[in-house]
Amino acid sequence: KAEVIAYEGFYPHKAPAIIFIILFALAALLHLNISIRLHCPISFYLTVVTCALMIAGLSLRIEMLYKPTMSRSTASRVLQLVPAIFVNLTNYFVGGFLLGNGNTDSDPILNKIHPAVFTRICKLTGVASSILISVGINEIYSSNPSGVSEGYRLVRGSLYLQLCFTAVFIVFLTVLYRSPALRLFDRKDIQPLFVSLFASSTLMFGRYLFRVIEYEQGFTGYAATHEVFTYVFDVLLVFLAVALHTYCHVGRFLNGRTSMRSQALSFAQASKGEVQSEFGLSGTPDDVEKNVRVAAQNH
Repeated sequence: KAEVIAYEGFYPHKAPAIIFIILFALAALLHLNISIRLHCPISFYLTVVTCALMIAGLSLRIEMLYKPTMSRSTASRVLQLVPAIFVNLTNYFVGGFLLGNGNTDSDPILNKIHPAVFTRICKLTGVASSILISVGINEIYSSNPSGVSEGYRLVRGSLYLQLCFTAVFIVFLTVLYRSPALRLFDRKDIQPLFVSLFASSTLMFGRYLFRVIEYEQGFTGYAATHEVFTYVFDVLLVFLAVALHTYCHVGRFLNGRTSMRSQALSFAQASKGEVQSEFGLSGTPDDVEKNVRVAAQNH
């Protein structure tokens, strides 16, 4: 027990870890089933990856009770921090879909946000944060005192990056919702997706805020040495975000008048500055606007 506390800062409880492992496993199976049935693009399977990482992290926490080692503790710390990045990536992909679901050229604000640039920045922040976290945690557990302080700086930098970018994304969602070009406030069919996206982004902002406070205090701080905070302000918030992504699965909103394949193509074209209408027309927004009237009559 003393060895476990020396690594973790507290003695983990097995029961809550098992409960959340079961919940994340059920959520992953449900989300996977929906994604397969709706023939979703690979980018919409990130929620399943999130669940798998959470299950792996919680499993290592339980394993630490029986075989406490430095490597297991390090891996457990990394797996506690990385899953939220995949939640954010899911939010970014859905946000990209909403952005590509209309002509943004007539909106002076959204016109400055190029979908391809936006999605690339989102992906890069996720990759950069994952690398910083992995290297930082490894340095924290190193025997070199200077490596410990450097590790804390890297992890805090990653957390601040995600915290700031999540806040910017929430502002972007607000602008997106109020855009007169997209008129999402009039789209009753797509509003549940937007609400779940805004809610999950807000949950992740709260989660990153907790992690920033935790790592500012250090591994021996009050937040890090009381396991209840990890479950309430991290594990639970990630699970709620996963539940939202599963209940309001983006595939449900892509399915219907057009196939998932054509909708995925539309999203890819939107990232290149093109738009595809629901009638299969593609090209620049102006081309679609000119031709969609004729297509509608023929349709």
